[in-house]
Amino acid sequence: MADKQLLATWKRVIQACGGAVDPALTARCTHLLCESQVSSMYVQALREGKRCVTAHWLNTILKRKRMVPPHRTLHLPFAFPPGAKPCSQHIISVTGFVDADRDDLKLMAYLSGARYTGYLCRSNTVLICKEPSGLKFEKAKEWRVPCVNAQWLCDVLLGNFEALRQIQHSRFSVFSHAEPLAPNAPLVQSLLGAWRTPVKVSSEALAVSHSSPRGQLYL
Repeated sequence: MADKQLLATWKRVIQACGGAVDPALTARCTHLLCESQVSSMYVQALREGKRCVTAHWLNTILKRKRMVPPHRTLHLPFAFPPGAKPCSQHIISVTGFVDADRDDLKLMAYLSGARYTGYLCRSNTVLICKEPSGLKFEKAKEWRVPCVNAQWLCDVLLGNFEALRQIQHSRFSVFSHAEPLAPNAPLVQSLLGAWRTPVKVSSEALAVSHSSPRGQLYL
């Protein structure tokens, strides 16, 4: 997260909700808020068993008012350097998704370097479908535009760049996923490992939490 104004905003939000923000990755930090897996701080955090998450995860738990593990692809840092564009050759449209799911897919397309269009035309290179039905789906078939599930884009963001060459793979033609924007488990084992271990809270942090009506989250 390089935007200083955005960082300052999140710092205020975290502190207002009873958390604390450290300027460096200290021993008391429990979470690392980051957008990419490509950084020395991310490597250090993973090695030390910190929970590496994005601002999208933080936004989710603040809305729910309870701590939950990452369960959407956007909750986890993407697997390429900021500014890299693995999908720069693609023009993506989506069909069947509404509200937050549609917004997330638009953002995921942007993060991957693809161009997003709300419409579908012959120049589109991919149609991401929730179900294999509808006018867009039928037109995509007619125009031979590849139709894939959301897992295809999720996989690319999380480091399965083979998906770019294997767009016709049968795995990306399964449209029965209960949570279509959930991360592919084998790609995020190292990221989710920290969530299987209780957060270790130092005596200093524990003393602070006892004096606060809210729980502490160190980032």
